[in-house]
Amino acid sequence: MQNTKTFIDKGNDLFTSKELTAAKEAYERALDVKPNEKYPNQRIKRINELLADQETEAQEALENADAETKEKDRLAEFEREKQLKEAAADEEKRKLEKELADKERFLAEERRKKEVGRRTQKKFIK
Repeated sequence: MQNTKTFIDKGNDLFTSKELTAAKEAYERALDVKPNEKYPNQRIKRINELLADQETEAQEALENADAETKEKDRLAEFEREKQLKEAAADEEKRKLEKELADKERFLAEERRKKEVGRRTQKKFIK
């Protein structure tokens, strides 16, 4: 049977290598052998604090990632809306340019007809 010191040493090694859950188990095994030992209880308390801190940090990181994703999604949606508005404006501009070109062709045709009418009138007057 292993003694308390063996489990404490193993817990210390695991704690040093940041294997907190395994270290906690080793300290708990030390307490199984000697329940009133203070050091394993202190280390377990510290490990619980560190694990809680890790959980908090993980939760904050997840929340930050969610916030970043939402912000990226919002910016992407804004960009899509901007592109749609630009496309609509471009389409409206093309329509107006076509209308203007049609009116200019119509006016040019009217001027041509008027000029032809004047020439014809001059021929009859002569």
